[in-house]
Amino acid sequence: MASSSMQKTIVTYAGALRSINSPDVRADLDGACEQLALTAIRLMENFDYIAKQLHTIDMSGSTPPFKPRWKSLRK
Repeated sequence: MASSSMQKTIVTYAGALRSINSPDVRADLDGACEQLALTAIRLMENFDYIAKQLHTIDMSGSTPPFKPRWKSLRK
C-alpha cells in the first residue's frame, strides 16, 4: 500500500498577506462575493414570488386562508 506524505508548512503573516493579495485569490474572492450577493437577491425574489402566489390563493376564496406557522416553528 502506497502512502502519501504530506508535509506541514508554517505560513508567516507576511506570506499569508502575499497569498491573500495575489491577483488570483482576489479575483476568486471578488467572484465569490458577487455570487453571494446575486444569490441573496434571487432568494428574496423567490420569497416575494411565493408570497404573491399565497396572497392570490387567499384572495380567490377557494380555500381557507393560509395561516403563518412561525410560532409553531419556533417551538
